[in-house]
Amino acid sequence: MKNLLESKFSKKNLRLISMAMGIAALIFYFITKSLTSSIASGGSLGAFTFVFIVFYVCIALASILAIYYAYRIYFKNQDKDVSVAITFGVCCWTIVILLLNIQTVMFFYKAANATSFWDLAALADSAESVEMAAHLLDLTLWVLVILAGYNGYMFNKTKGMPEEVAQPTVTATETSTADTTTASTSTSTASESPDLDKKPNETVEKIKGFVATKKGKGIIAGVLVVCLVVIVGFNVLSNRKTEVDLTKAVEVTFEGVSGEGYAYITNDEIEFDGNDDDVEDFIDNVYFTLSKTSGLKNGDEITLKAKYNSSLADKYKIDPINDKLTVTVEGLDIEFESYDDLSKDEKKKVETAWTEYFEDGSNFDEEVRDDLEYDFKRDSTIALSDKQVVGRYYGDSEYAGDDVIVYVVKVTASGTERYDDKEKKITRYYHINLQDVTPKTIEKVKKNKFELTYSSELTDVDNDADALEETVDYYEGRYNDYTMTKLK
Repeated sequence: MKNLLESKFSKKNLRLISMAMGIAALIFYFITKSLTSSIASGGSLGAFTFVFIVFYVCIALASILAIYYAYRIYFKNQDKDVSVAITFGVCCWTIVILLLNIQTVMFFYKAANATSFWDLAALADSAESVEMAAHLLDLTLWVLVILAGYNGYMFNKTKGMPEEVAQPTVTATETSTADTTTASTSTSTASESPDLDKKPNETVEKIKGFVATKKGKGIIAGVLVVCLVVIVGFNVLSNRKTEVDLTKAVEVTFEGVSGEGYAYITNDEIEFDGNDDDVEDFIDNVYFTLSKTSGLKNGDEITLKAKYNSSLADKYKIDPINDKLTVTVEGLDIEFESYDDLSKDEKKKVETAWTEYFEDGSNFDEEVRDDLEYDFKRDSTIALSDKQVVGRYYGDSEYAGDDVIVYVVKVTASGTERYDDKEKKITRYYHINLQDVTPKTIEKVKKNKFELTYSSELTDVDNDADALEETVDYYEGRYNDYTMTKLK
């Protein structure tokens, strides 16, 4: 097996591999240089895939060369050619640089698999940064090309020569050239040649012996672990993404009455602690949707979803989390079906506010005097007396949260007649309502929530029964199609 490998991977064959790697590096270099403009102008995506393949061919060839040159240097002691050491060092450097530029090549891979305008646009935006990140890779590629030229020269120079000649070693023959005419010198040189051959062999044996020891194995294992940690650590750092919680700070507000409530987003800000223009650009392109915005009732669940540009997330290495949030509908008002649905405390609050409006305060009196202004002399005093409630109704609307409580009142007004300065007294009926009766409305009810209605139908009414009949007709037949129920 050893002889087979040495025959297939002779120095000449390895030089041929180096030349092939140089050609691959040259192809890779020129194609990558043309891809930045190709992406922006819609170039062939097939070229991107080709670059992806050539890149890994370079890694494979460099690995083969590095492994076998290491074998020739450290285990095949007669190979002391300077070109071997140079090529080995360049191959090791190449492998490290290529591994560090995996993210650069992934740019081309994503371009080759782009399926939408947004994907291509994001890649085109990042083309400049990818090109700058690849400067070190460019230098390495040119070193490979130069190395390939050197190995091509050496291949042509040693063409036809046996492997031993191509790989000169210090032998007794070379030592004897100092003095070929003296027999004693020749004899001395011949006696020294075994020592010259022995020294390298002893060095190799010492290295092999050290490697076989526990300490030697530990050092080799340590070196391998350090190399692995460096490579893995670099890839972890280069692939590290910034985490952005998309829905943490978003607020959804519910309003209306349960059964006919609606939802809307009141705060669509995205929390991010930092000053990063790339993240801000990503956030600026995020918007939110709700799975349902109307016809809601308490206990319903709706989904808040963040829509974001995945291409920008990849470009800026952002990890968007919590792009969906399930929100439970709550806090919607409750619709009363009738006055009996009101609790005792709620009824008490309504009556307290009514008393402040009608009996204890000036709101009702001022509204009546404004209505009767043209029935009496201007600037004269209008006295109100005999204020009384002749009926109360609860109006159940067909629209949720639009119920009313209606008070029908009668009041007597007296003052100076407008044109002849005689004393005048009239009786007038009004209906006064509390609109949008719900638990939340009642919780905040005050005297200024009552509204006096100026109904022309009540102007000529002169008895309680007609006033009540006109009031029911007013609410049931003309406006919100209330179903009126008389209260005790």
